[in-house]
Amino acid sequence: MKISIIVVALLITSTLAVTDKSKFRDQLSSLMNMQSRAVDAVDSALQLLRDLKQANIDAQDRSDEVNKTQEAELGQAVADLTSIADQNKAVGDDSTEHRKKIESEIQVTQEYLVWITNRRKEIN
Repeated sequence: MKISIIVVALLITSTLAVTDKSKFRDQLSSLMNMQSRAVDAVDSALQLLRDLKQANIDAQDRSDEVNKTQEAELGQAVADLTSIADQNKAVGDDSTEHRKKIESEIQVTQEYLVWITNRRKEIN
């Protein structure tokens, strides 16, 4: 749009400055050609920017999809590992309780053996 205003201003200036019709036509043709090339260059640059923007949007969409997939997989892995940790804790707690029970039985048995030994000494 700015280019069109500049071209129109140049046309008016050249019209006032040039009196020869053939020179004016040549200059007008040259200016129109220059305007056409400038518009083409701007259009090309804008299209390149649109293409780059779309490529960036597409890449972001792909990255978002990969991220969602990885989050789901990692979430499932964390849930699985948490389940395993809970199971291991339960087994460990059961083992500790069983060990304490066995230690208690050993202690009672040792006390009973001491009592039996003392009783035998008393009887004999």
